[in-house]
Amino acid sequence: MQRKSLASSFLFLCLTLAAAGEGAESRQGSRSPQARVDNRLNLPTDRHQQVDALFAPWSGKTTPGCAVGISRDGAQDYARGYGMSNLEYDVKITPQSIFHIASISKQFTAFSIGLLVQEGKLSLDDDIRKYLPEMPDHGKTITM
Repeated sequence: MQRKSLASSFLFLCLTLAAAGEGAESRQGSRSPQARVDNRLNLPTDRHQQVDALFAPWSGKTTPGCAVGISRDGAQDYARGYGMSNLEYDVKITPQSIFHIASISKQFTAFSIGLLVQEGKLSLDDDIRKYLPEMPDHGKTITM
């Protein structure tokens, strides 16, 4: 069971790193980022088909997978599950699947903050109340 959770976590990490790499690439080239993605991955033009094409390797009955949700302008645009939640009991992943991610989310939060620092969108020296104004003042500055 540990191996299956690890595979799903690894998939999420790879996708996060791929997205970060794409962001760096888009700052370097003259073509639009979407054109580079379409040409490099040979994806269909419909964005939902693009998502399905990206996750096709993990959509079978013999692979762990993930759930994907896309929102645009504050509304859910697309939600789909790919692959299996439990290979032993043939349980498919759906958009309603519950994942017990526990402490692994801390690593992705830290990585995301690191990306925002690199992009100059926040500083590790910022007071946390700049982003969470509802946080009470405890007499000392709590930084990112």
